[in-house]
Amino acid sequence: MPEPILKLDIPGASEAQLLLGLSAAATVFATLGVTSYEAAAGAFAREGWDMRGCPKDDDSFTDAHSRAAVAWDEAGKAAEQACCEGWGDAPATPRGLWLDITRVTITP
Repeated sequence: MPEPILKLDIPGASEAQLLLGLSAAATVFATLGVTSYEAAAGAFAREGWDMRGCPKDDDSFTDAHSRAAVAWDEAGKAAEQACCEGWGDAPATPRGLWLDITRVTITP
């Protein structure tokens, strides 16, 4: 299975700015010791747990999921900060951030 590819979409950002954001996100994942896939899976698990009303006895959302979800959140913040440095108080920036992963199938 190929590693997922991290994607960042911030309206109005140049390709160079997006690359700075992706680099910042990758640094957060490396620092926290999780892959982008693990972090995204943790965030997905947290969302499901939240949709179920955050039950305390729910074994499908573990401490590992929680740590990975926090890594996803921190990576998104770092990506936005690095990408949008110098933009000032652009109101669309926080609403427009989209950090995602995708799988790419390589065929010979």
